[in-house]
Amino acid sequence: MPKITPMMQQYLDIKDGCRDAILFYRMGDFYEMFYDDARVASRILGITLTSRERNKEDGVPMCGVPYHSASGYISRLIHCGKKVAVCEQGSVSRGAKGLVPREVVRIITPGLVVGDGHLDNDRPNYLLAVCRQGLKGLFGLAFIDISTGDFRVTQVENHEEFSGELGRIAPSEVIASEKGLVPDGLFTTMVDRIAGADDAAQVLTSHFNILGVEGLGLKGRIPALKAAAMILVYIRDTQKGVLPHLTGLRYYNPGQ
Repeated sequence: MPKITPMMQQYLDIKDGCRDAILFYRMGDFYEMFYDDARVASRILGITLTSRERNKEDGVPMCGVPYHSASGYISRLIHCGKKVAVCEQGSVSRGAKGLVPREVVRIITPGLVVGDGHLDNDRPNYLLAVCRQGLKGLFGLAFIDISTGDFRVTQVENHEEFSGELGRIAPSEVIASEKGLVPDGLFTTMVDRIAGADDAAQVLTSHFNILGVEGLGLKGRIPALKAAAMILVYIRDTQKGVLPHLTGLRYYNPGQ
């Protein structure tokens, strides 16, 4: 078993928290990738796969991209259906010795792309959350374009109406807490279920700094309320804080 250096142990610890994403691990002027991340990224991006210990048979596979041009590489990975976790170096005092602190500052997915370098400017880039109440019951939908702050919520009465709204919205990514709910062919991320209506309301009232959800049009609309909370929690967790320009949402009735 080869000895693991402190830096590689740090990498492995950080990677353990984002196993489903390709980790862009900042090292000086480059983002480095290791192990399976390096194998996958080198194949998609057409960059050289090398090793940290080139003369050893059990050397760690690695590849890297310059940080100043990382946006284009990330865009290509996203368009191939991959998630990217961006890990940056922390600041250190002059003369300090030892390992440089690092942490994941955001996770980029198809529905969480911000910046003209990643987006098709001809159409919105929607992240959508869906929550179902009962096996054949109501569907709550919430969707956001985080590049513009456009945040809308609705509720439909059956699977047919849900499919119709899904096709109309055409999200880049769907988040759900129930397997089998989202049709094949859509980029889907599974998340934890919002425990109850009170928890969902707390997420929304805290974020918008309001006393209740009545003014949002969500009173009595539990699936829609939960979907709206799901999407805010997902953005908060992946972007390390909800984007400040998400200042309101609009409830609409399907077909209007």
